[in-house]
Amino acid sequence: MLSKPTSIIFRRCYATRSFKDLNVSQSICNNLQRHFGIEEPTLAQSRFIPVIQSGHDLLLRDRTGTGKTFGIAVALASKLVHESQNERKLRSLYIVPNQELAVQIERWMHLLMDGTSLNAAAAYHAQSIVNDKHTSLPSHTLIGTPAHLLDSINTIPIHNIDCIVIEEADQALRLPTRYAPLKKQKKRASNPKPTETLVNHLLQLNTNTRTKNKKKPQLIAASATLNRPLRHWMRMQGWTYNPVFVDITKNVEAVSKQTQHYCLFVSRGEIRNIGSLYNIDEQMEKENPVQQQQQLVDSSDYEYNNQVSLIESVAVLNEIEQVHNGVLFVDTSVSTSDVARQLAEYGVRARDIRDYDQRNSNEEEDGATPLWIATEFSARGMDIGNVSHVFILGEPKSVGGYVHMAGRTGRLGPGGIRGGKVITLVEDKGKAETRMSNIYKMLNAQVEHYEHVQ
Repeated sequence: MLSKPTSIIFRRCYATRSFKDLNVSQSICNNLQRHFGIEEPTLAQSRFIPVIQSGHDLLLRDRTGTGKTFGIAVALASKLVHESQNERKLRSLYIVPNQELAVQIERWMHLLMDGTSLNAAAAYHAQSIVNDKHTSLPSHTLIGTPAHLLDSINTIPIHNIDCIVIEEADQALRLPTRYAPLKKQKKRASNPKPTETLVNHLLQLNTNTRTKNKKKPQLIAASATLNRPLRHWMRMQGWTYNPVFVDITKNVEAVSKQTQHYCLFVSRGEIRNIGSLYNIDEQMEKENPVQQQQQLVDSSDYEYNNQVSLIESVAVLNEIEQVHNGVLFVDTSVSTSDVARQLAEYGVRARDIRDYDQRNSNEEEDGATPLWIATEFSARGMDIGNVSHVFILGEPKSVGGYVHMAGRTGRLGPGGIRGGKVITLVEDKGKAETRMSNIYKMLNAQVEHYEHVQ
């Protein structure tokens, strides 16, 4: 039974004060201090690192910005040092939502495993990537998006893989909601996501080649919104066996209390703060269905102008707030290059977040790029330093989406959780105000009155 070792792990990790106490290898501890200036784990890291090193399946739910991804990299590197120091085999597969995060984790693991015979590589395209491009060392960890890893599946030796990590598991699998129509559920079942195809392939291969002493690969699934249906689905798929569920969100606010939230509604030449939910409901009751429909019809003919107004509002806010390092979230249907061009017309320098790792060393210090443009998914998991402001252009698609985007600020820093501002700008039409109010209510997030707007 798993209950006994699990309880031992948790009793031990609650009292820890250093990575060494978590049984992280000495070489990794030295590199943590040397390359990152880090000596002590966060509370979240102290709870899940021992589970990863024990080999148990792990389902990890943690609020964004608390060092989850970095902690997984530390645990994985330490596990490899303990188990694979003298082996020249690919041992772990790390599935991430975007290529930028793959590069970031690859860089972390290179530094963590500095001075060892171990190595990690990011999968860029369908070619042999057993050996890293910078060295003759074999790759013990392969990191990449599901699509890139699937493209490479026939060119890499996967039969020795004994650990699979899925970052942002909710987005990677995108299961239908609990009450989704049967038609939608059947469509999802007949069209598996790349992550599902990849993991099923690896587990099936493991089953076919498993010897008496060979176990199922360890599965680590992490996300800020790892809900019960998703955990149940993974168990029913045979992905997990007696998994340890570590929930760091319990008794912790979904969004940092150090973060300030603002919501502004933009219409033709006007901008205003969000009102009270009572006033919104009262107004909707007074309007008959014909009036509400007329509002929607009338708003459609200036949709483009309103998009321009939203971007102009971001430019004005950028100047008022004196943003040093901010993230602007746009819908996936919006061209980030078009947004950057429109912002440039107002004198705001902005770049696609996918260029973040290519910035020069002075760029962040002198504020040359105050805004990084992203979608909810392109920024998932990425460690963007010192973000003072997050701007969300349009309504978030879900409460979880808002949590992920808002979590880019108010993140873990050397002095603890830093504060920041999240400003959402929404077209002032229909029931948008009611929907936004519901998001804030569900998160118990206090929305501030923006003083520069009526």
